[in-house]
Amino acid sequence: MATAFDIDPSHAVAVSAKTGAGLDKLLPAIIERIPPPQGSAARPFRALLFDAFHNEGVVCLVAVVDGALSAGDRLVSAATGQEYDANEVGVLAPEPHPTGALLTGQVGYVITGMKEVKAARVGDTWHARGRPAEPLPGFKPVRPMVFAGLYPASSDDYEDLADAIERLTLNDASVTVKKENSDALGAGFRCGFLGPLHCEVFLQRLDQEHGAAVVSTPPTVPYELEVAGQEGRLRLESPAAYPKSGKARCSSAFRIRRLAAR
Repeated sequence: MATAFDIDPSHAVAVSAKTGAGLDKLLPAIIERIPPPQGSAARPFRALLFDAFHNEGVVCLVAVVDGALSAGDRLVSAATGQEYDANEVGVLAPEPHPTGALLTGQVGYVITGMKEVKAARVGDTWHARGRPAEPLPGFKPVRPMVFAGLYPASSDDYEDLADAIERLTLNDASVTVKKENSDALGAGFRCGFLGPLHCEVFLQRLDQEHGAAVVSTPPTVPYELEVAGQEGRLRLESPAAYPKSGKARCSSAFRIRRLAAR
């Protein structure tokens, strides 16, 4: 435990969610060990968007850092400038329970009428329209670090695989998907992931949740190529995108730089 989680085993609380053992010690430990929120109810509303999922529409999970959020408020994304209406506000207990408002320090959900999970930028700061607030530090747009080709085991299963990938990406906005064709494997998809483990979990979910038989290529990092006589660089996410001999007059003038995957 000390090696895997970098904690002192003597500080761990023995709890079983399955049997209920030790639950009476869990909440007191949370109160004792985790400091309370440092926000202020007197400041303009500011919330951290930390997750989102699709459930008959996009449900955004937020932590209110300052101020308060009420149903009917007009919200603004600090990352995109897009505006949304807070149609429903509440807490998960564990099912959604509308409360009409979230106060400083509370964690809950907001339903805004957002159409796609990809529009919810994890790490984004939301504030009230007309009352801008300083964005919370640390936000960076999600950028895939490795790419893999996903192809149906049979060409007849292409539409089924496309449907399975679409369903999974409804709740995982960090996955990017592009259609591609391989001379050897036929029609498929070039998918971007946060890392090799993310790719592995996605493939497992395709198999276990959708029964999709998938032929996948090993995940690789993108490459940047410098071309003689041209400004800028070419970013390649697939080996198949490497320029063929004779094109761009660069068959021997490429310099490849491998991008590190975290």
